[in-house]
Amino acid sequence: MNRPMTYTVAAVLQFVVSVLAVAWGARDLMPGGTPVEELPPYPVLLAAFAFGAIGLVSAYGVWRNQRWGVILTILVRALDGLLAAPGILFAPTQSMKFMASSGVLLSIVIIALLLWPRLRPATA
Repeated sequence: MNRPMTYTVAAVLQFVVSVLAVAWGARDLMPGGTPVEELPPYPVLLAAFAFGAIGLVSAYGVWRNQRWGVILTILVRALDGLLAAPGILFAPTQSMKFMASSGVLLSIVIIALLLWPRLRPATA
C-alpha cells in the first residue's frame, strides 16, 4: 500500500488517542468511579467517549489510506479539540487542564499531519 508516512503517524496517534478516550470515558461514565468534582461535565464526558469510538473507525480509514477516513479523522479531531479547549482555562484541577491542553495539541498535530502536502516525484 502506498500510504504516506504522515498518514501512518496520524493513524497511530488517532488510534492511541481514541483508545484512551474510550477507556477513560467508560471508567468515568460508570457510577461510583472517579469523584464527581474531579470530572468534566457529563455531556463533555459523553461526547469525548463518542468521539473516541468514532475515532477508532476513522483511524482504520486513515491506516487504509481511505479518503473517508481522513475526512472523518479531521472532523473528529476538530470537534474534540474544540470541546477540550475551554478546559485549558476553566478546568478545576491542574490535571484536567493538562488533559485539555494535551487534547487540543494532539488534535492540531493529527490534523496537520493529514493535511501535510504529499511529495510527488519530479517529472522530466
